[in-house]
Amino acid sequence: MTRPLKPATDRRQINHAVGRVRDLERRVPAGDWIYVGDFPSDPGTTDDSPPFQNGWANTGDGSAGTDELTKFRWKIGLGASIDLVFNCDGGANGSVIFTLPADYWPAVGKQTIDCTDNDGNFTCVTVVPRDDGTNEADVYQGRV
Repeated sequence: MTRPLKPATDRRQINHAVGRVRDLERRVPAGDWIYVGDFPSDPGTTDDSPPFQNGWANTGDGSAGTDELTKFRWKIGLGASIDLVFNCDGGANGSVIFTLPADYWPAVGKQTIDCTDNDGNFTCVTVVPRDDGTNEADVYQGRV
């Protein structure tokens, strides 16, 4: 039995390429997690950990799988990226939560990232590169 031929459309080719890129990105090694907080008193922190600012602190202690700590890591690969995990409270809307160290934020400018709070309400964080030559970026709660 023969199968009918399907013409190779641009859409099919793009979908196939996107699927292959996703497969490759899943294999991309990620860096170690860097926990936000005061070293050595906060769980998981090292001397590379940036401190919380403006009254922000971790909500949990990381003791359970569902009780994540605020952390980030660099992923190198196709379109290098950064993973950000937030579980913190205490600061005011629009204030800086912490500052990403030099060169962790790609040169893409300011970016707002949608997320949900612990009650399931939609919120966002905004990452704003500093223009002081340090290559650091401030992470704000809310849209700034």
